[in-house]
Formats: sequence, structure tokens, C-alpha cells
Amino acid sequence: MFFIKINVYILSLNQYPFLYKVWFTYGEFDRSMDDDANRSNYDALCHQILDNMKVEGIFQYKDVCMKLMRNLKRHSPRSTHFDPTPERCNILYNWIYNLIQEEKVTKDIIKKCFDEYTDYKNAIRSLPRCDYFYHIEQFEEPMKIILFDIFQENMQIIRQELTRDYNSTEIPLKRFFCESLKIYKHMKGSYCNRRVQRNEKHTNICTKLNNFESAYRIFRINILNLYNKTPKLEDIDRGFLDECSSDAQRSLLVSDSGKNPSHALGKGMTASVTISGNYLQGGFPTFPADERNPLQEDIPTPPINEDNSMKKTITTTVGTVAGASSLLALLYRVI
Repeated sequence: MFFIKINVYILSLNQYPFLYKVWFTYGEFDRSMDDDANRSNYDALCHQILDNMKVEGIFQYKDVCMKLMRNLKRHSPRSTHFDPTPERCNILYNWIYNLIQEEKVTKDIIKKCFDEYTDYKNAIRSLPRCDYFYHIEQFEEPMKIILFDIFQENMQIIRQELTRDYNSTEIPLKRFFCESLKIYKHMKGSYCNRRVQRNEKHTNICTKLNNFESAYRIFRINILNLYNKTPKLEDIDRGFLDECSSDAQRSLLVSDSGKNPSHALGKGMTASVTISGNYLQGGFPTFPADERNPLQEDIPTPPINEDNSMKKTITTTVGTVAGASSLLALLYRVI
């Protein structure tokens, strides 16, 4: 099983199929360029970008530039990801954000890379594209906005998970609801309160939250008899968030006593993931060079019922950030 440790708060991936896809894609974004079929093309392209910028220490930033242009499929027009989905772009934005936060690249370099990418897409009249700075400039706290996109993109999976019958303290999915609704409450109160003077970014946030509210209400209607497992947005202050806190405390006590925080390991995915070198390992398929293996473009199905003797874990410890939730910290990955 894949454990993500944030301070002392444990989340298990085996109940989050959509996080498998998120982490798999993230791992692919960070994969080494060494075996990439287009390595020489990306090397030349990034050398030109950085040289034109008069960047000191070109080799310090070239690797990130090459990975970014590969992830944008700049030299892979036949790739299924050449026209990226919004979901893929959201994961890419998080990957870029983390690199900037870790000072592995500068905003100016990222901007020049996107300028080149956008010019190319415009020249061939290819519309679907990622645009990091457009997303960042639209919102206050833009990374938190991505959480609501993840929620909406995975509502069908969430619905399937709600059919599982586990005790409340053992449902990672409930933790996902808790963290999502905490952020919803924060964003709604901070930017959409009538007493708050709005600017364009606030208006964009409120529009995004309104869309989330509509999708969430339809989601609750569609889950029929399971609706009692999901609170109305209007009712989250009427005991639900208190219940979340109580569940978190009970889970923490279980974790601190050395017990497994999820007793549901008999079902779902029990294989673990470790990141080593260029690949995701521990039960998940790994892929060689980009152009040499077209199957790399597809996200595989998580393995089922791996032998426990094969389990490995990767732990990511994230420092405490004011106002950051444990779920949100998944988006701010520190390696």
C-alpha cells in the first residue's frame, strides 16, 4: 500500500483510485530524459530557449526545461497527450508549481518555455493546450482550485467508493470529503462573502465554486440512497466538520498505537508504490522511452490483491503550512 505521511496524518491510496492516476502521471512528468527517443531534439530546443534568455548556468535548468517540453509533447505530435485533457494540465501545473517552490527552475524560464509551446501550437492551429500562467493568474490560491477540479473529474469513481461499507474512521474517502469541504468553506468565506470587496480573481473563484456547488448537488441526487454519506454544502457546519475532526483524532490514535489506519486492506489495491530513479515501482507498470513504447500514453489499471510480502512504502513528509490541509498537501508534493 502507498502511504503518504503528512505530519502524522496518514492517507492510504488504496481507496483513492483517482490519486493513483494523479501520482502515476506526476511520476511520469518527473521521469528522466536519459532514454527518451527525442532527447536530442529537446536538448537543442531548451539550449536555444535558455541561451536566448542569457541564462547563467544553462545546464542547471536545462533538465527541467527538457522535461517540461516533453510533458507538453512538443516533439510528439502523434502522442495521445499532444492535445492534453484539463485533468492532465492540472497535474502538470502542480508539478511546475513544486519545481518553482523548490527553486529548481524560475518563473521566467517556465514562461519562455510556454511561449515557445504556445507559438508552436498557434502555428499548427492546435487548440487544446495547457497554460500554466493563465491558470495561476486567474485565481487567488490557484492550487486549491485544482482540488475542486479533481473532485468533479472523479465523481463516478467517488460514487463507486461510496458503496463500500466501512466504519467512519476507516474511510479515506470520507477524509477526502472532509478536506475538500474544509477548503470549500475557507474559499467561500474568504472570497465570496458579500462583505468582502471582490476583484476579478475573487469573481473567478466564486464562479468556480458555483460550478462545484451545482455539480455536487447533482452528484448527491445521482447517488440516491447513498446521499446520507455526503453532507449538503449548506449543512457542513452542522456537525459534519466536527465529525471529521473526531474521525481524524481517532485515526491518529490508531496510527500512533502502531496499528494500520485502514482495516480494509483485504479489498482494493494493496500493492505499494515507491519512486526509484526514473520509474514508479512496487507493483505498477514502468515504461521506457516515450516514442518507443506507445502504451506509455495510457494509464494502467491499478493491480489487485498484491502479496503483502511485496509491499513497499514511500513516505513524504511535508512541513506544516499555515492554512494547508492534509489533502491539499498531496498537491504540493515534496520529494
